[in-house]
Amino acid sequence: MIEITLAALRIALQQVVHGEFGPLGVAGFCLLGIGLKARNSTCILVATILLVLLMTPS
Repeated sequence: MIEITLAALRIALQQVVHGEFGPLGVAGFCLLGIGLKARNSTCILVATILLVLLMTPS
């Protein structure tokens, strides 16, 4: 489970670096980092949902 999450985060981070997600992608990664550091599951969940929604094609 952790490996899948890390792989998805790596792909999403590459997209953020390329500027495809914009400010919402950066906010999602900030939320994820804060949630992981504070071990806050709500923050991690919100960040994950935000990043998944940004990665789905419209």
